[in-house]
Amino acid sequence: MVTNADGAAADYPAKVAAFEEILRGLSGSRIGVAVSGGTDSRLLAHTLLRLGIPFMAVHATGLHMSPAETLAARRWLAGKGLRHLVVRFDPLSLPAVQTNAQDRCYHCKYALFSAIRDLLGADTTVLDGSNASDAGEYRPGRKALQELGIRSPLAQAGLSKADIRRLAEETGMDNPQQPSRPCLLTRFAYGTAPDADSLVRLGRAEDALAEFGLTDFRLRIPEPGIALLQIADHQKNLAQKGLDTVKSLLAREGFSHAQIDYVETISGYYDRGNNPAGALDKHSLHE
Repeated sequence: MVTNADGAAADYPAKVAAFEEILRGLSGSRIGVAVSGGTDSRLLAHTLLRLGIPFMAVHATGLHMSPAETLAARRWLAGKGLRHLVVRFDPLSLPAVQTNAQDRCYHCKYALFSAIRDLLGADTTVLDGSNASDAGEYRPGRKALQELGIRSPLAQAGLSKADIRRLAEETGMDNPQQPSRPCLLTRFAYGTAPDADSLVRLGRAEDALAEFGLTDFRLRIPEPGIALLQIADHQKNLAQKGLDTVKSLLAREGFSHAQIDYVETISGYYDRGNNPAGALDKHSLHE
C-alpha cells in the first residue's frame, strides 16, 4: 500500500503513478496476466497494453464461472488483439470445494494459479487483479497467491475498487462500471456442497437475470434445496416492475421456489455471520 508521511493512504494520482511504476519495473521480463474478465483484471491488461509492455493473457474457465462471463472475457481479449491461453479448471475436483469448507478459496486459488504457473513456465512473473479493497474483506485466496509468488500490482499500489473504475474510465477502457460477478462457488453457504448441475443452472440463471437488466444481485443457495435471490435496494423498482419475468427466468433453471430479498449490501453475505436458515425468515418478501 502506498502511504504518505502521516501513514494515510496516498492520493489517487500517487497511487496511479505507483501502479504504472510497478508495471514498468516488470518490463523486459516474461509476464503473464490472469484475466477473469472483471474490471480489475481487464484494467491490468489494459494498462500493460497502454504502456506498451508485452504480456501473455490467461483465462481460466470452468464451473466457477457463468457461460456469459467466459464468453465476454475471451471476446474482450480477442478484441484487443491479444493472443491468450485458456486453462480449463474443475474446482469440484478439490476436496475443500467438494465440502465447501470456509477456506475453499485458498485451495481453489492455489490449484488454479499453480496450473497457470505451470502453463506459462517458471520464468514467468504472473500477475492477478486483486485490489486494495480486498484487504478489508475475508479473502483466504490471498494467502495462496502470496505462497505462489503471484504479483498483485493494483493492490500493491493501493488502488481501491473505486480508484480502478476511475482509472479505467479516464484511460478509455470500455465498461469501467462493469458489475462485479464473483466466483459462483460463493453462492453456496459454507458446508453446503456444490454440485456441477447446480453450478451450471446458477450460472445460466444469473446470466439471464443480468441480461434482463439486474446488475447488483446474487442467486444464493443458503441450504440444500433452498434458493434466495438477493437484489440490491437500488434495483427494487426494476425487479418489481419485471417480477413476472424474473420469476420466469428463475423457474426456467429450476429455481421456481426461490425467495426474493431486497438488501442494502450484496457482497460478503456468508462472511458476515448470517445464519442460513434465519436469513430466510428475516426481511424476506416471500415472493
